[in-house]
Amino acid sequence: MNTLNRYRACAGFAVLFISLFILFLYLEIETFEPHPSMIFRISGALADASLIALPLLFLRGKWRYVAGVVSVAVGTLIFANILYFRNFNDLIPASLYRHNQAGNSLVVNSAMQSLRFSDLIVAVFSMLPLVWMIFDRKWLTGRNDRKHALYVLLIAMAFGWGVTLLGSIRRGRIGNPSNQTGISEMLFPDADTDWISYYNSMNFTGYAARVVSRSYIERKRLSEEEIRQIRYYLQEKSGCRFARRDSAVGRNLVFIVVESLPSVALESDFSASVAPVMSGLTSDTATIYVKRCKVLADLGRSSDAQFMYNTGLLPLRDDILVTNYASNDYPSIAKALGIESMEIIGEDKRMWSHAQTSKSFGFSRLIDKAGASGELRQFDLDSVIFRTAAREIERLAKPCFMFIASVSMHDPYTSPAVTHRLPKDSIDCKDARDMEYMQRLHHFDAALGRFIGELKRQGIYDMTTVVIAGDHEIRSSMVSEALHDDAVPLLILNSPVSSDYATEATQADVFPTIIDIMGVSYRFMDADYTGIGKSIFLRHPGSASRHPSFRDYEISEKIIKRE
Repeated sequence: MNTLNRYRACAGFAVLFISLFILFLYLEIETFEPHPSMIFRISGALADASLIALPLLFLRGKWRYVAGVVSVAVGTLIFANILYFRNFNDLIPASLYRHNQAGNSLVVNSAMQSLRFSDLIVAVFSMLPLVWMIFDRKWLTGRNDRKHALYVLLIAMAFGWGVTLLGSIRRGRIGNPSNQTGISEMLFPDADTDWISYYNSMNFTGYAARVVSRSYIERKRLSEEEIRQIRYYLQEKSGCRFARRDSAVGRNLVFIVVESLPSVALESDFSASVAPVMSGLTSDTATIYVKRCKVLADLGRSSDAQFMYNTGLLPLRDDILVTNYASNDYPSIAKALGIESMEIIGEDKRMWSHAQTSKSFGFSRLIDKAGASGELRQFDLDSVIFRTAAREIERLAKPCFMFIASVSMHDPYTSPAVTHRLPKDSIDCKDARDMEYMQRLHHFDAALGRFIGELKRQGIYDMTTVVIAGDHEIRSSMVSEALHDDAVPLLILNSPVSSDYATEATQADVFPTIIDIMGVSYRFMDADYTGIGKSIFLRHPGSASRHPSFRDYEISEKIIKRE
């Protein structure tokens, strides 16, 4: 091989390696915020690129084109994780790759709103190696060239992972005498399921290997001792619960989960103009109004909030719950009430495995695509959803339980062509994004007002307790900092309970609060069950909400993953 051909052959592999390096570096820059300096981002990208490029050294003949395919696949994976991170502040769990929600219009619209001009970097460097190979078919054909490249990759890998691990140890302050955590436990934790802990010490490829190894369904047959501990825990949680003479026994229950409704939205200066119905309800002394419920729905967001509200359990921290465990036997409000029940959602029942979870939660019936009429009109869904709910609740045997999930306030907010719009210049939002969100909130508020009015027209409102709760905060990139919040509101209307209550809680406290109001005694796993949290009526009004402990998450996980 002459010198020119050798250079051409080496250049092809260099293009592949540099492209992989830039792709992984862009991922580090776009997702890994805790890194203190660029050196650790560069070292992580170097280690990842070297590991992926190493086996591609030994491709011969037409198999060389596999390297180009690998580059495109890596770029696609990185791009998907970047978009997921922008939406959920998390990397994609392995189980979600098997989930059928990827093509859902809501997911696609949210992803499109996350695009940035700089994302062209991913497109260019994903395709560059493949294009290079098509026009220049030379590849590391010489034995010495492969040997030299192998040495370079091994050195780069050792350097990259060495710097990464040293940086992880330094950031963990292992040298601090007060920190008793061992180095192996710090670098490769078993108990901590936070993705940052693995990405921090193992880079993206190490993190991906860890997640894939945990992506199988981890069902476990509980031992007699574990069952005894769970029963004791559940009994202890429900031990302070007391029976209420003023409970809502025999009443209807309507639970409305509101898409992307942070507490600050109802506390803003514009709330009276934007959401006059909810604003009026929050100021009504007959309304139970918990201003701040700490958001615990971190991964699945909407599905996790609905899971907590329905079951009283906490979501998994290392897996997408509805992918692997949607059909399990769960405690639920519907089972506790034991009356005719219905779930109404705007999206397809395949989204977030609603078809399975609705049965697992014990609903008598599920109505999906409630707002779809031909083409799905996301911005107008809530009007149709509430009309459907008003029609169906009249048909249900009484007392009944209806669970309604709104959709119109799902981002993106760039097309606020809703049926009920704010008057022009009625509010002065400094950020155009906030105005678009307020348009959606105004639309939902009007639909809610009409629904409550319809319940009164039917003559069933006086015997119906209505619960309204936000599911999670607004995605930060969709609005200004003025609407950023990590808490959602909880409103309970027309409840017979008049005791003092805490004005701060967590999403885990909603289930026990409803069980308390409805005055039902419920047993699960041969123990009295009121959920992982605590009723707001059993906490001093001035007390702050308590974040769930590691033990709370551990018990929830055992219940979820049990055989």
